[in-house]
Amino acid sequence: MKHTLTVPEHVGELTIQQFQAIHNSTDTIEQVAVACGVSRDFVNQMDLPSLERVVEVMGQFDPEVDRKWGLVRKLEHEGVTYGFHPNLSEITVGEMADLETMLQDLYSNLVPIMTVLYRPIVEQHGDFYSIKPYTGAARLSTFERVKMEVVLGALSFFLRCATAFVMSSRQSLTEVKAAR
Repeated sequence: MKHTLTVPEHVGELTIQQFQAIHNSTDTIEQVAVACGVSRDFVNQMDLPSLERVVEVMGQFDPEVDRKWGLVRKLEHEGVTYGFHPNLSEITVGEMADLETMLQDLYSNLVPIMTVLYRPIVEQHGDFYSIKPYTGAARLSTFERVKMEVVLGALSFFLRCATAFVMSSRQSLTEVKAAR
């Protein structure tokens, strides 16, 4: 009896929980089992060439190479619509302090980081919405099941903003130097 195995095509298909488990493990059998949603016994019953093909595909999981990750502004998750913080210029001191602390151990803190950036939408008018006020980083265990494509989109958004800021600063400094 032949069984089929579904291998994620890219890291964005993994949930936060799967990504963290794979990241925290050095056991190839465990990593394959987690990524493919099967038991260790299932993986142990695979023939070696099949396991090698799966490991090869997983070895190509590179968030930077996979694709340009787009920001997911709204997220429907388990019956609740969450929105990415709609106005980062109005981020509170508490939000910023919590994010700065959590970013020191990014992979371990993906769930609470996401609960700071994405909160339930409380009011919406067309494309505009407001989110639930910040009351502290939550450890919503349901967010463990959010796909990494959402996480990578948010992180890429901040990376693109930082890159644009650096480029803009460099250009401004060059213009000031030339004007002297």
